[in-house]
Amino acid sequence: MKITIKEIENKIHYLNKLTGQPETFYRPTESSRLEAQAGHYFLQQPGGGGYRLCQLCEGGGETDIMGIYTRAELHACLSALIMGFNLGKEAQK
Repeated sequence: MKITIKEIENKIHYLNKLTGQPETFYRPTESSRLEAQAGHYFLQQPGGGGYRLCQLCEGGGETDIMGIYTRAELHACLSALIMGFNLGKEAQK
């Protein structure tokens, strides 16, 4: 089965909700400027091909959370990451 970008983006959206991170990349400020929301996970497609999971840092920089993968590989990694967070939450109960 071919993994679509939308499926990966849905997993990343769920990861943001699960971990309490902002669900959007930017938010408007009172002065109508856009401010990057530190902690937000997002999908990046580097110029050389493939896909990776990144996270916004304070000030608008970013850090790589996972290396560059195919869509299917990244989907599997995200599934494992989400499962790990869910297991951790269950263990804390």
